[in-house]
Amino acid sequence: MQLWLDGYGYPAGQGLRVGELASMLHVSPKTVRRWISLAWLQIKQNRIPEESVAKLFRQHPDLIAIDALSPDVCEWLSKIERPVYATIREQVTLQSLAAAGL
Repeated sequence: MQLWLDGYGYPAGQGLRVGELASMLHVSPKTVRRWISLAWLQIKQNRIPEESVAKLFRQHPDLIAIDALSPDVCEWLSKIERPVYATIREQVTLQSLAAAGL
């Protein structure tokens, strides 16, 4: 069975194109290419594997504004690796509390 993300034309498990990941994460394709050049993301057959995205979030959770992501993308992140999503959510919550002076 293949799963499809709403609004993105790729079967889950086959990886993402640079532009697709950039759109999903609300960053520019140039930013995604920089992450690739820094070896923070891997690219295989012109696609970024989901496990590479999970590794990026695990190692650099501060790169993405999780509150800006769509519900579909948040659900996808929670499925590729639940601890990664939980870590990002926890960090955002702590940052929000700190910004509010709590």
